[in-house]
Amino acid sequence: MSFFGEDQTRAKALGVRITILDVLPLIRGCLGPVVMALITQDGRWALVAALVLMVFAEISGFLDGWAAGRLHRTSRIGEAIAAISDSIYRLAVFMAFVSEGWMPAWMLVMVYARELVVPYLGTFARQAGRDLKARVSASVTTGAHTFAQIGVVLVALGLLSGSVASAPTMSLLLLAAAAASLYSLLDTALATSRLLRE
Repeated sequence: MSFFGEDQTRAKALGVRITILDVLPLIRGCLGPVVMALITQDGRWALVAALVLMVFAEISGFLDGWAAGRLHRTSRIGEAIAAISDSIYRLAVFMAFVSEGWMPAWMLVMVYARELVVPYLGTFARQAGRDLKARVSASVTTGAHTFAQIGVVLVALGLLSGSVASAPTMSLLLLAAAAASLYSLLDTALATSRLLRE
C-alpha cells in the first residue's frame, strides 16, 4: 500500500514504501501530544477522553508489533518509525504527568534517558557491524510504561484506588516505570558492550 496514494512506481524508484504497519506507529506518535493536552485540561471529560486514546494507542502498538513479527514485515524504516513514535507518545504522556504534579521530574529524566540512549546503542552496534537483538528488558519497559500510564489516569479518575488523592498508588506505578527504564538502559548498555567485545 502506498502512502496517501503516491505512485507505486515513484515510491519503488526512491526505495520508499510505507505500509499500514508504518502508519500505525505514526498515528500513535501523533496521539501523544493530544493525550498530553487532554490530561492537562480541567475536567473529568478530558481525562476520560485521554484514557480512551491511551487504550487505543496501546492496542495499536500491540497490533503493530504482533503483525510485524507474525507477518515478518519489518524494515529499518518501519523500526525507526515505531521507535520514534513510541518515544514521542510515551514522553508526551509522562510530561503531562509532570505538569500535573503526579510524577517527579527525576523520573521523567530516567525515562527520557532510556528513550534517548537505547536507540543510539543499537545504531552504534550496527555501525560496528553487529546486530543488537531485541531485548526482554525493552518488553518489560513497555509493559511497565503501559500499566503506569493507564493506571495513573485511572487513579486520577478515582477508578483504580477509589480516590483522586491516591498519591501512593500513582507513585508506585511511576516508580515501577522509572525502574524499568533504568533496567532497560543498563541491560542494553551491557549487551552492547559485550557484543562489541566479541
